[in-house]
Amino acid sequence: MKKILLFIILQIAFLQANAQTSRILITGKVIDSLQTAMPSATVMLLNAKDSSMVNFGRTEENGVFEFKGVKRGNYFIKISSMGYVPAERLVKPTTDEEKVNLGEIRLNGITKELMEVVIKATKQPLNVKGDTIVYNASSFKVGVNATVEDLLKKLPGVVVAADGSIKAQGKEVQKVTVDGKTFFGDDPKLATKNLPAEAVNQVEIFDDKTEEAKATGIEDGKKVKTINLALKEDFKKGGFGKIVAGAGSNERFEGKGNYNKFNQKVQFSMIGMANNTNQQGFSFDDYQGFKGNQSFNFEGGNDFGFSNNNFNFGEDFPFGSDRGRGFSNSYAGGMNFNFDQKKTKVSSSYFYNFNKILQQTTEAKTTFLENSSFKTTSNQTTNQLSGNHRLNVKYEQGLDSLTTLITKVNSSYVNQDDRLTGLETFFGNTNEKTTTSERNTGAINGRLTLNSSMTLRHKFKKKGRSFSVKGGLDYLNNDGTGNQNSVNSFFTSQTVNDLLRNIRQLTANKSEKTQVTASVGYSEPLSKKITMQVFYNYGQIGNTVGRDVSDKNSDQAAVLNKNLSRYFINDIQYNNGGINFRYAYKGLNISAGVAAQDYNIDASNAIQKSLPVLNTIKRNFVNILPKAEFSYDFKNNASININYSADLRQPSIEEIQPIVDYSNPFYISEGNPALRPQVNNQVGVSFYKFDMATSSNFYSGLNYTYNVNQIIYNQVVDNLFITRSRPENITGGDGWNLYAGYGFPILKNKIKFDLGVDGNLGQNITFINGKQNNTNTNGLSSRIGLDINPNTKLNISLSSNIGQNRTKYSISTSQNQTFSSNNYGASFRYEFPKDVYLSSGFKYQNYRNDRFNFNQGIPLWEAAFSKIFLKSKKAEIKLSITDILNRNRGIEQQAMGNYVSQQQTLSLGRFALLSFTYSIKGLGKPKGESNSIIIIN
Repeated sequence: MKKILLFIILQIAFLQANAQTSRILITGKVIDSLQTAMPSATVMLLNAKDSSMVNFGRTEENGVFEFKGVKRGNYFIKISSMGYVPAERLVKPTTDEEKVNLGEIRLNGITKELMEVVIKATKQPLNVKGDTIVYNASSFKVGVNATVEDLLKKLPGVVVAADGSIKAQGKEVQKVTVDGKTFFGDDPKLATKNLPAEAVNQVEIFDDKTEEAKATGIEDGKKVKTINLALKEDFKKGGFGKIVAGAGSNERFEGKGNYNKFNQKVQFSMIGMANNTNQQGFSFDDYQGFKGNQSFNFEGGNDFGFSNNNFNFGEDFPFGSDRGRGFSNSYAGGMNFNFDQKKTKVSSSYFYNFNKILQQTTEAKTTFLENSSFKTTSNQTTNQLSGNHRLNVKYEQGLDSLTTLITKVNSSYVNQDDRLTGLETFFGNTNEKTTTSERNTGAINGRLTLNSSMTLRHKFKKKGRSFSVKGGLDYLNNDGTGNQNSVNSFFTSQTVNDLLRNIRQLTANKSEKTQVTASVGYSEPLSKKITMQVFYNYGQIGNTVGRDVSDKNSDQAAVLNKNLSRYFINDIQYNNGGINFRYAYKGLNISAGVAAQDYNIDASNAIQKSLPVLNTIKRNFVNILPKAEFSYDFKNNASININYSADLRQPSIEEIQPIVDYSNPFYISEGNPALRPQVNNQVGVSFYKFDMATSSNFYSGLNYTYNVNQIIYNQVVDNLFITRSRPENITGGDGWNLYAGYGFPILKNKIKFDLGVDGNLGQNITFINGKQNNTNTNGLSSRIGLDINPNTKLNISLSSNIGQNRTKYSISTSQNQTFSSNNYGASFRYEFPKDVYLSSGFKYQNYRNDRFNFNQGIPLWEAAFSKIFLKSKKAEIKLSITDILNRNRGIEQQAMGNYVSQQQTLSLGRFALLSFTYSIKGLGKPKGESNSIIIIN
């Protein structure tokens, strides 16, 4: 595959080099009726044969435009600008002409009479309105029943990754709206994967302001890359959607559907899915919701300013790493309702997710000590059932033209049932078996999360002056039970306590957290260019954790284990405030500020709530947090950003409580009441440029992090390989990350090329048996993507992602290693006559670690054959085969502070599926609709 990609790239370069000899330069100048130069007018180069777009750009400050390296041929130049009648010129270069100068081209203003004239012309593929690029969807052909994601792949300057993430003009798209309104929250993939391309009239791409900048009216130098999907009028008036149902071999099934109905004030949408083919169907966030990690929203989300209260509440929220691995049954559904009028806006959604996952995993792990090492192998089977209800509501009410009240409520309830059986085996330095542990555990948990806030914003008549006040209430309740049965065999020692040989325990966990916050912010313009911002935040956090552990033997009643049972109380109070100055003028944005935080901990613990207190902890921390940022927006869509910040990571309850936890006899942990907060100093530099004339984009960046009082885990490993861990503070440990990417069309609207590199360099510090271990890592990865669309019937995609990581250990240099992870892919889709389609994709994944003789290659091949039929092409029948070679499995490699591991998970293999799709197409064209348009730019 490497040779094939190299051959293709060389061939493309050769063709481009030879093509330069037959290319020309087209230039001209745009003026208005007063002979004044017109900057920023949209100039399009169209093929004279079929009016397809070849190139586009905008005029410079002096009204001049030029297209370099244009293949010799006949073209139309079409020029437009808001409020002017478009102009068009025919370009017919002679055989020896290398430069075509069209001279001055005048645009006439649109008069009242001209407003009534219908211009019968082909709709322009795109327009540029200020900083917004507007693509006319009908100019970019996609297949029948294509989604918005398929449409975006055709647009110049837009790149859609395999996971559905989107980059536009070199920047990550953070938000997708439909007719200016949110669609199931802010996850872009929910809209792009579920809405049909045929419903879209225009795709608008622009840099939106942050919520803070909108509220205060002050530019903050930060932009949110946004895509807005403007729907066709008939789809606004009627319902549209899709229903898919399929069944196949090995009792596999899939079903999913969506329905949408929009008008000027109301949006209503429903989506649902059910399958046992490891397809989650929605976004990564929704998958995380299956496992209940929405509780992350609890962490200090109501504060103003830049002081980061990154409180770690000590909960274990598993998420995301095993998506698509193992065998899963997934069911999910949701509704979205938006209401939008002049003063009142409502955005709401409800989701329910249910997931059943079976995983069978094997792992080989090597842990390094100062002069030795030991190995661990494990085989385990996990069964997980999880259900998640999630409700989000945002209500915004304009009290008057200057004052707005915003109320947000986000809540979730998660039920989870986990079962695990496994065997873990320990081997000494000479590969002799030392210990085995057979485990059988189960846990049932229910978690309720509520996040709410109310914000009052007031803008004064003086531009830039604003006042905001916010109050928040967050609540988390977790209630669960668990059981553990394990048999541990020690082959090299006969003196081990019998309590460690056979463990039968019942555990009851209950935790409750409440956070109340109050914040105020004020902005005052000191001049037209300088603004002062001040803020203050207060927070009160109450946290209780109860864990009752009982030992149970077959002939005895359960007896409370006083060593493992604990009741924690942890009350936190914080005050922080700060000031920030911002300078903004003509694309230049400079800000500098400082915040101070006073953080108080009042904690205690006992064996049970009703028993005497064992320990109390009273701590106070004061931290100064500076922040600075510089950004500049150059002309022609380029910008640079430099920033520095200091962020806090507070110790969790478990980390500061002086309690020894023996719940895992092979990994014993103890808290440290002397821990201080960790400060992460971060510096970043980034640059990006999008060239509208060539539809090429370039971006690069460098990030550096240095840790002060980093919280690390010191480890002591005894001769039975039992690890005792205790958190400590240490200053040191850092990380570098360098990245760059370049994308460009080799042939406009036909061939797109994308490449990128990512490098990292870091040092992690731990202590193993009292000796400092410095783990130095460095990695480099590169990616190449080629998307070929010679016509509307054929699409070919080629990709390569090659990565290599090196790890060096200071205490055991003989264990230094290099491991690689390489992925190569190819896919195509072809439309035959009579709406028959054939598609296929092939991916080869290779994982290698020469230090441990690990070399695993996984070829994945899939193919599908489909036919479109019924009136208006509403139906599709498809036969697909997944994992034709039956080689699918999940593989993961890790190199951490003092260990390396390779993990393999059995996953769903080959199956065939026959599916039927029916599309709801809306109301059709309104009466009297004409193909004629009025072009007013």
